[in-house]
Amino acid sequence: MSLSRTFVVVLILGVMISPLSAGDVDDLKAAFDHALEYLSQKDLDAFLSVWHPEAVLFSRNRVYPIDRSKLDDRIWANLFEDFFATIISAGYTRQAVEWRVIGDTGIVWGLTRFAVDARYQASFEQDTRLTAVFVKVDGEWLILHWNDSPLPEGQNPLIP
Repeated sequence: MSLSRTFVVVLILGVMISPLSAGDVDDLKAAFDHALEYLSQKDLDAFLSVWHPEAVLFSRNRVYPIDRSKLDDRIWANLFEDFFATIISAGYTRQAVEWRVIGDTGIVWGLTRFAVDARYQASFEQDTRLTAVFVKVDGEWLILHWNDSPLPEGQNPLIP
């Protein structure tokens, strides 16, 4: 194959592949936004449906990660059910979030604002660093890993 034919094949493949990856990023963003929407609506069934069976959750109020693969489905559901019972509302607002798709893996990272209106403790808003890893299963993005942590005191979240 001549060099010019190789160039044409590479160009055609590049044009064919880039809309797919752009669509994957849009689908990843939509999946992330749906997860946040289900959280803010306190829709337990919908929120549970966006988690992969092998998911790992790093919760802000626990030292060790929660490994869903080691829990009975009812115990996993109770974690969120208990959280929803103790809040009036909770949600993340995206401030500076990045997206990347590599094959069937989607990575989300950046800065968010986490706000909780609680029933039995003081309500709060907090700037957080967030990372989430999604995996595409049967055409659907599911959360495989989730971690958010408060920014260190005195850090401006939008200045590197």
